[in-house]
Amino acid sequence: MVENGSNGGARAVPPNGLHHERHEEFEELCALATTGALRAEERERLDVHLAKCPECRERLTEYEAVVAGAIPRLASGSSLLMDGVDDPAQWTSEEMAAAEGRLFARLKEDEQREGRVRPEHDRSGKTAGDTLWRHLWWQFAAGVLLSGALGVALYRTGVRHGSESAKVAAPVTQPVQQPLQVKSSQPAIAPVPVGPVHSNEDAQVIALREQLTARTADVARLQSERNQLTQQLSEAAKDRSQLSQTNAAQQAAANQQLQQTQSQLSTVQKKLDAAASVNLGDSGRLAQLEAKVNDLTASLHGRDEELTREQQILDHDRDIRDLMGSRDLYIAEVYDVAKTGDTAKPFGRVFYTKAKSLIFYAYDLDQQPGVKDTSTFQVWGRKGPDRDTAVRLGILYQDNASKKRWMMKSNDAKTLSGIDAVFVTVEPKGRSQHPSGKPLLFAYLKIEPNHP
Repeated sequence: MVENGSNGGARAVPPNGLHHERHEEFEELCALATTGALRAEERERLDVHLAKCPECRERLTEYEAVVAGAIPRLASGSSLLMDGVDDPAQWTSEEMAAAEGRLFARLKEDEQREGRVRPEHDRSGKTAGDTLWRHLWWQFAAGVLLSGALGVALYRTGVRHGSESAKVAAPVTQPVQQPLQVKSSQPAIAPVPVGPVHSNEDAQVIALREQLTARTADVARLQSERNQLTQQLSEAAKDRSQLSQTNAAQQAAANQQLQQTQSQLSTVQKKLDAAASVNLGDSGRLAQLEAKVNDLTASLHGRDEELTREQQILDHDRDIRDLMGSRDLYIAEVYDVAKTGDTAKPFGRVFYTKAKSLIFYAYDLDQQPGVKDTSTFQVWGRKGPDRDTAVRLGILYQDNASKKRWMMKSNDAKTLSGIDAVFVTVEPKGRSQHPSGKPLLFAYLKIEPNHP
C-alpha cells in the first residue's frame, strides 16, 4: 500500500506497528496544540498530517472544543457555545456521565490498541521509555480535559442554581402584604444572596486558572525531561556503539596475537622434539659415563679412607715414639673391680708424661650398663677429694671400631700439672660442665714415673 506524498510521488506506508506509533505521536501533538506548547517544526508537521488524516482532525476538534469552550467561559463568563458543539452547562448529570464514559472508553481503546501492536512496536526499535512517556502524557491530558469539563459543569450548575433561587425569592422581597392565613399555611422562602455566589465562582475561576497554569508548566517540564532523556539515550547508544567497535578491534587484535603465539609455540615444540630425539642417543652414553664416574668416585673415596687411616697410624706411632722416649713416663693399666672382687669390663691404659701430656685408651666402653647411643664418655681430672671441682679434659672418641677402642689425648700442661687423678663418666650427648654419671676407670697420677 502506498500513500501520496507532498512532492507528488508515492511512498510506502510503514508497517502497522510503526503507523500506529506515528499516529499516536500526532495524537500527542494534537493534545499539546491545545496548550500552546508546540514548537514551530512540530506545528508544521501536525498541519501537514491533519491535511490528510480525518481521525486526527476529529481528535483535535474534540480537544479544542473542551479547552476552548471551558477556559474562555471561566475567564470572561461568555457563552460556551461553539460551532457544532453543545453547551456543556446545559448537560444533565446523565449526559455528563455519558461524556465521562466516552472519554474513558476512548482511553481504554487506545491502551488496548497499543497493547496489540506492542510486539511490532518493540521490533521497530523504540525503547520502553517512549511508551512510558506516552502513557503518562495520555493520562495527564485526559485528567486536564476531564477536570476542565467538570469545572465548567460545576460552574454552570452553580450559576443556574443561583438564578433559580433568586427567581423564587424575588416575590418574597416585594412589599406586598399577604393574608395572615397564607403566611401561616406556607413557609416563607428566604432570599438567596447573589453576591457571595459570584465571589465563590471567582475564587473557583482563580483556582482553576492556577491549576491550568500548573498543569501547563508540568506538561512543559515533562516535555523537557523527555527531550533530555531522549538525548541521553541517543548519547548512550552512540557510546555503546563506539564501545562495541573498540571491543571488536581489541578482540581481533587478541585473536591475531593468540594465533601468532600458537604458531611460535608449535615451532618451539618441533625444535624441542628434534633435540629430544638427538639427545636420546646421548642418554645411554651419559648413563655409562655416570656409572664410570661413580665407580671412580667410590675407588677414590676408599683410597682417601686408607690414606686417612695410614696418617692416623703414623700420628699414633709418632705419639707412641714420643711417649716411649720420654724420661718421666708413667704407664698404668686401669680396671674396674666388681663387688665380688672380679675384674669387670671395661678396662683402660694410661700414658702420662708428668705435667706435659696424657693419652687415655679405653676398651669395651659400650659394654657398660645403661649406655645409649645418645651417651658420651668424658674424661675428668680430679683436684682433691671433691668430685664437683673436677676439670673436664676431653671426650673419648672411637679410635678403632674393630678393636672397640676409644682414645683421648690432652697436651694442656697447665691443666695436667694441677690434677692428681683421672676418671671417666657416662654423660648425655653434649658437653657437661660437671660430672654427673657414675665414675669408672679411675687412675691416680701422683706416682713416680715407671718408664724408662
